[in-house]
Amino acid sequence: MSGGTRLLVDTDGVGGVPVDGGQVVTNRWGTGVVTDISSYYRNTTSVDLKRLPDDVEATRSVVESALTEGAIGYRKFSVLKGKRLFAILRLADGSQPPFGASVTSEKGRELGMVADEGLAWLSGVTPGETLSVNWDGKIQCQVNVPETAISDQQLLLPCTPQK
Repeated sequence: MSGGTRLLVDTDGVGGVPVDGGQVVTNRWGTGVVTDISSYYRNTTSVDLKRLPDDVEATRSVVESALTEGAIGYRKFSVLKGKRLFAILRLADGSQPPFGASVTSEKGRELGMVADEGLAWLSGVTPGETLSVNWDGKIQCQVNVPETAISDQQLLLPCTPQK
């Protein structure tokens, strides 16, 4: 560590995320410091996908940086924490949202997309959360995830129209 070049990594507030082959694990605020960064060369830093906790998923798991000697860089990984659900979405008339409709969290993060017949594989879901289903550029309906949502079950979720 001749020049003291470091990289501050951010995992969107998700703690316990192994980075750089597990040499660094993010703290409870989702930050960690990678110290083995070469100065003046392109460095690749990644989330260790093999060691991720079961309720965590990285949607952007590799970042690159080229830092000067002694610099402290910053890179952000896109990480979701929560349950994974296999859901069937239905509108009030029994139809389903269109293929490709986006399902987003209360924070505006995309958790999944609607496939054929209203099927949706969702990641990073918090039980009790209200999700928005978007198509044609706006929120069309909302889905309430039950407090007792279990990851290994398929859920039928009604999508209430947005007024």
